[in-house]
Amino acid sequence: MNEFHIKLPFPIENLNQFSAGDVLYLTGTIITARDQAHTRILEVQQGKREAPFPPTLVRGGAIFHCGPLVKSTPNNSSIVVSAGPTTSDRMDAQTERVVQFLQPSFIIGKGGLSTYRPRPGLPLYLAFPGGCGALAAEHIKTVKIVYWQDLGMPEGVWVLEVEEFGPLIVALDARGKSLYA
Repeated sequence: MNEFHIKLPFPIENLNQFSAGDVLYLTGTIITARDQAHTRILEVQQGKREAPFPPTLVRGGAIFHCGPLVKSTPNNSSIVVSAGPTTSDRMDAQTERVVQFLQPSFIIGKGGLSTYRPRPGLPLYLAFPGGCGALAAEHIKTVKIVYWQDLGMPEGVWVLEVEEFGPLIVALDARGKSLYA
């Protein structure tokens, strides 16, 4: 097991340097996306919906399966109070199409994915420990914007600036090794 501190965006072609069991800490821009956001992202890909954000927003970054708890501040900004991971298997059927469209380098979640397997050109799956929402929130430095607010707080796409976000455990690596197998 090795530890890596990664600056995002990170080139997807360099993901083979990480192995299942490695621990990563990410710094840069990530987005949150759960079930309903995945559905809308695919509608954008299919031309059925206008994109509120450029599909390149998360290229080389990370999609975090998370429904954050966000609080407004008196100066009209937002802070994340808790950001625990969502069970990723809920997004499994849509994951490969979403990541092929958005091209992140990492997927962050909890519990793994049933059918998704990283391979060249697809992101690694990083496990964030469940029950650590307050820890995650400490490493979210800025809420940049939220898209699709009509879906509600947990389902909107939150664009977050993170610093040393982790510990994230490589659970599915580019060689097909899984910590869940």
